[in-house]
Amino acid sequence: MYLHPHRTLISASTLRLLALAKGRALPRALATSLPLALLMTPGCGGVDGAVDLTDEALGAAVAASEEATTLACDWSPHPGYAMSNVTFEIDPGMDAAPASENMDEKCRVWEPYATRHGLAGVQLRVTVNGRTALCTVDDAWHDRPEAHALVLMSTQGFQSRFGTTISPQTGAWTTYPVSACGWVAQPLSSITSTPDSAIGIGDFYSAPTSGPAARRVAFTAPHGGGIETGTWEQVQHLRSLHAASAHFWLVRSVGSSARRWHINSDDLSFKSFRGLHELHEGFSPTNGEQVRDQVVGFHGYTPTATCRADALIGGDAPLVLRQGLVSAAALWATYRDVAIDAIADFTGTTGCPRGVANENYANELSDFGEGIHIEQSTTFKESEAGRNALAEAVARYVLAYNETQLTPALGGQASSALSATDVGLGATWTVPNGTRVASGGAYGTCQSSGDRGHVDWFVRAGAGLSRVGGGALVCNGSHRFEPGAGFQPVSHLNLTGAPVKVRVVGVAYTKNTTAASIQLKATLGAT
Repeated sequence: MYLHPHRTLISASTLRLLALAKGRALPRALATSLPLALLMTPGCGGVDGAVDLTDEALGAAVAASEEATTLACDWSPHPGYAMSNVTFEIDPGMDAAPASENMDEKCRVWEPYATRHGLAGVQLRVTVNGRTALCTVDDAWHDRPEAHALVLMSTQGFQSRFGTTISPQTGAWTTYPVSACGWVAQPLSSITSTPDSAIGIGDFYSAPTSGPAARRVAFTAPHGGGIETGTWEQVQHLRSLHAASAHFWLVRSVGSSARRWHINSDDLSFKSFRGLHELHEGFSPTNGEQVRDQVVGFHGYTPTATCRADALIGGDAPLVLRQGLVSAAALWATYRDVAIDAIADFTGTTGCPRGVANENYANELSDFGEGIHIEQSTTFKESEAGRNALAEAVARYVLAYNETQLTPALGGQASSALSATDVGLGATWTVPNGTRVASGGAYGTCQSSGDRGHVDWFVRAGAGLSRVGGGALVCNGSHRFEPGAGFQPVSHLNLTGAPVKVRVVGVAYTKNTTAASIQLKATLGAT
């Protein structure tokens, strides 16, 4: 599992020091810059004054660090932290950075402070003139040691985040508050739909992770609400169908807020988002070949002349797995009478968002670094039928892939009754070295010519995944699934020198809504 070095958690002892170090103010730097005060927000309660971050104050607090003093946000087990007399400036270097570095979402702080308090990569919650936004501490500055409390941003970042066309280096400025907390999002009591009037206007909220501890799949939407509309609703919809089978986590902004709250998926910090922290702490694979940890992220993007698909299925998951997802999505969309133009392979120069960085939170949390990152066009996400059909298809396939429902003996047969709310069939065979595996011909029962199915065989050897057969299934006149056009029979000889896992993933959909269930069977035999 990949773990970005900046994602280690703030220690309790460090935070106790912050709680105890209060009462003195840092010197103000550069009278021509914008003065800010870093204070606690109402949602981060537990602080009655500014925190003194001088070395003297922190040093004096060391002796008292064993006392039972805590500084906790009202809604978080993570203590908050605060600064006083912070000044703000525009950083020309950040202004000159390429757009791909997302400098409009980032800020920089003094290196000793960032190091001492583990702020590299952390999101800060900043309020300027009553308008609150997030920034990511992407770097630290080293010079001008007299300006300990100086915070740097780009011109575009300041203007877009805080809704102004004026640079903080010009004009008459008053003191604005800057606020931070162990978690940057306000809490929602549950993942269910909550009216805007009940949670406030113009703020940023996070629902706790939800799902049985034993589940190994998580469906997430880190940019819900007004950031990437429709993604919050997709995760809600999946939870209504599969609450017992997966984890669910999302954040939701209120109002028109894309430029205020969006944080790139490669930058989301486990120290700043409670749900990501919970998933990170709770996902510990016991056997990467048989029990998978898979995180799926739902996102939105703006199509371009060279990248115009409704849905882009990316992430660092192997191409063969993404292709299986695309095929399953196409089948499910046909069944639901929804058109989805999906792309599986992100190679080439199309400029499509890919979600392949190791630091992408879905890749970091997924076993083998193989997260699934789904981008959807704005128009597509506006269609409830379309976005729900895509989400359901992805969920059914990923759950079947991850959940080993049956582990038959080599040469045996696996079967499962699939109702309208079931996800599919996942089965695993352990294939000894020197043994050839072949697929059988029984693919299950169906109801009518409108029924569709899809089955894939995967071989997992270490961290490598390959597809060894499968394809579309169609319903024949005898109410049996048979291979469709392009179906690839399985005939795989294991010569790795060790046993390998052969996983079968089967999904099926029936047009006959009165049918209680359908039967999807897969057989393997040694030859």
